Amino acid sequence: MITNELQLEWQKIQLEVEDKFLSALQIAADETTENDASAAQFTAILTVAADLTNEMKHTDQYYSKANSTRSNKYPLIIQSCCYSWASLSRFLQLIGGLDGNHLFSLSIQQLLDLIAWSRDYRAASENIHPTLFFHSKKPNLADLPLLFIAFEGGGADTKIAIDIDSQGIFHAFQWVSIMIWEVHRLAQDELLIRTRQEADLWLNKVYSKSQDIHQINNGTLVTNLCEDVFSLATLHIKTLRQHLVDANATNELNIMVVCIVLNRLRNAQIKARIISNQQTKTQKDTLEICCAAANDYYRMSQRVEDLQNDVLSTTKLSKALVGVLQEACDELVNTYVTASIYAVSMASRWVMEPIEGELSQQLFRREWEQILTHNELALTLTTTLADFLSDMEDFLCDEFLVQKFLVALTKAVPIFYLKCLLQISEEHKTRMTSKHSFFHNVPLALKRIKDDIAILKRFFYERRVPALRRICDREFEVLVTILELAQSCHAGSESSLRDFTIILYKQLKDFNLTRFVIGDLWHIIRPTLEKRAMQIVEGLRPRLKKIEIEVENKTANDCMILDLQYRHSLIAMYDNFKRKRPIR
Repeated sequence: MITNELQLEWQKIQLEVEDKFLSALQIAADETTENDASAAQFTAILTVAADLTNEMKHTDQYYSKANSTRSNKYPLIIQSCCYSWASLSRFLQLIGGLDGNHLFSLSIQQLLDLIAWSRDYRAASENIHPTLFFHSKKPNLADLPLLFIAFEGGGADTKIAIDIDSQGIFHAFQWVSIMIWEVHRLAQDELLIRTRQEADLWLNKVYSKSQDIHQINNGTLVTNLCEDVFSLATLHIKTLRQHLVDANATNELNIMVVCIVLNRLRNAQIKARIISNQQTKTQKDTLEICCAAANDYYRMSQRVEDLQNDVLSTTKLSKALVGVLQEACDELVNTYVTASIYAVSMASRWVMEPIEGELSQQLFRREWEQILTHNELALTLTTTLADFLSDMEDFLCDEFLVQKFLVALTKAVPIFYLKCLLQISEEHKTRMTSKHSFFHNVPLALKRIKDDIAILKRFFYERRVPALRRICDREFEVLVTILELAQSCHAGSESSLRDFTIILYKQLKDFNLTRFVIGDLWHIIRPTLEKRAMQIVEGLRPRLKKIEIEVENKTANDCMILDLQYRHSLIAMYDNFKRKRPIR
């Protein structure tokens, strides 16, 4: 039973605690300006609450040394209940009740302090009464324990006071502890939301800032993007973790905060323009921007690994939390590496631009066919590619990026060559002589094409990059099929036309595009049979539609850079032809 002595003890403690809070608040009000009043009020309440928690610890240590029984610890639990209830009441007023309506007014630092105090309180209360439990069910102020109802009324309701026994004391202590842990949850949720907002804010500023390109390490092109992003990210994470690391805890909140920052880094990178917003006037400028971007993103992927190692080496984590951190870091690394591959692949576009301007009007013309007997134009193309490759080896920070640049070229070069060939059909259709082959010597022209393809492929074979030969063979397959179709056209073989039409359809994955490419190829070589070839292809439509086209598992940069896809590039070419056809 609750005796009058204990009731008087409660009232005495209550008056002392209230006096401490009021005195602290009065001092804070006297020593601060109106603008700092809310921050001073929070600090005053937090300071008193922390002092009360420490006093709970000291009292508990006294009882532990005296080997007191549970019944003899009632005064300690009464004291703890009073301290806890007084602290809880003040914090609930400060944050706007259990809905946390005023949490938005607290700074991140104040949220961290509130979380730290509630954790310290939980450790102290569990030591006082080890059977306390902190369940996930949200508490309700309507369930205010009888102990608080009776004592808050100064003992006016004697009937209620008499009904409170040892179980009632424990229930009150349990309830107020759960309430304080609910405040912890509210503060934690607000901290996570605020962490996301703060990260988005400074990342937006960094990514919107114009970055100047400069050279390091014998020519490597970079900007300060990597340093700007990760200096802020590291500082942000370090500041938060200093308040959240607990050597005796599992550090869930610590890892949640780190993962939120990592997620916002990933989100910012996905949203960011891969190429800088700088105004560029020359092909060289754009190429350098691509290289600098590729280097920045690749270096950022390495910084993620450094950050992960730092967290793992300084924080005690469970196996599950290590897995969560690993997954978040892997996703961010993958995002940065994908962005670096995209940027370096974009560089191939600007490498091909001057080549197209120089060679597109020379390939497949009379001089190419009859005078340049050693495939000089193909050799010129490979020489130019070699010069650009030498520059890229200086510009790029890692051999990995150079290899990805070569992979992009294996896609860009055959697409360029095929477009140059098909564009001839557009010119040929405007001539009165369109009933004759565009080439004066078709077998010789086909030999030139075959040798050109061999020279271009040999350029990539000689790079001695792992798997590049296989990639090159795959990317040149369309050109090889086009050559087979051209030979079928010259030979007048309808069976070969049918066979290679099916192969080309599987490669281009578009019936109309396949039909138009074959029609143009026949118009270049044997215009009089173009109509017949189109009829044969059209007759294959039902069969082609039934063919199961395997969906390739493309890499991210393949999907993003449409210029490196046959289908997109050819459709764009046909859109620019004078004769409009239903290609889409």
